[in-house]
Amino acid sequence: ESAASPLQMALVECSEPLCADIEPAHEVFSEGYHQVWLREVEADKMDQVVPRFFEVVRAAADEFDVTRMGIVIRRAQRKLLQSLEAKPTEVLIDGVVRNFLYGPRGTEAAGAAAASGTVGSQPAGAAMS
Repeated sequence: ESAASPLQMALVECSEPLCADIEPAHEVFSEGYHQVWLREVEADKMDQVVPRFFEVVRAAADEFDVTRMGIVIRRAQRKLLQSLEAKPTEVLIDGVVRNFLYGPRGTEAAGAAAASGTVGSQPAGAAMS
């Protein structure tokens, strides 16, 4: 069992790697999106990368472990809470600036606020699980 992701193991850490690295990226503007960057793919292997990527994703979806994902999400929440306590301005200011630049304006903002509901919080003691 490895800490590396299935994509990392299948495309990078294998006997015949298709790329030097794989990493996620995302942006949040007026709409958010996710990307996957495949670094240093050799020209003669480019036609193999995308089919292999989707093959690995399909296999990983079949073996998806909801319990482990819960652990990963709780760990990320703990890290966020720790960073909020250690350096609150670094976390809070970024969100404020992004909202100011890319958030809805005018009547659009009122509708978005009503549609979003309340933000859930981590229950007491959940950080210990």
